[in-house]
Amino acid sequence: MSSIFANLKAYKGKFTLKNTVVLDEEDKKGLTCEVVVGDYATSMKFSYTEGPNEGISYYLELDTRSELQVGEQVSPNDIAVAIYGRNGDDDVKKVIERKIAGI
Repeated sequence: MSSIFANLKAYKGKFTLKNTVVLDEEDKKGLTCEVVVGDYATSMKFSYTEGPNEGISYYLELDTRSELQVGEQVSPNDIAVAIYGRNGDDDVKKVIERKIAGI
C-alpha cells in the first residue's frame, strides 16, 4: 500500500459506553468545575483551590449528550464521568450531568 494512509493507525468500530462513575469525596475536596472552550471541543475544567492538589487543573471533554454551556460553574456533585471504549483503543472519558446519565 503506497497511499498516504499506509503508516497511520486504522480505526474500526464505534466507541460504546462502558461505565459511568461519579466523583468520590476525595476527588471533590477543594474542586471547582467550569465549562470552558477546550482545544478540540467544549470541556470541563476541574481546578483545585485548596488541599494537597491546590493549583492543579484538569480538563475533560463534555459528552455529546451534555446540556452545559460555556461559562457555567457546576457543582462536582452534579456531574459524572462517562467512560467509552472501543476494541484496540484506550478508553475515552467525558463529562456528563448525573441527571442525564440517570445516576
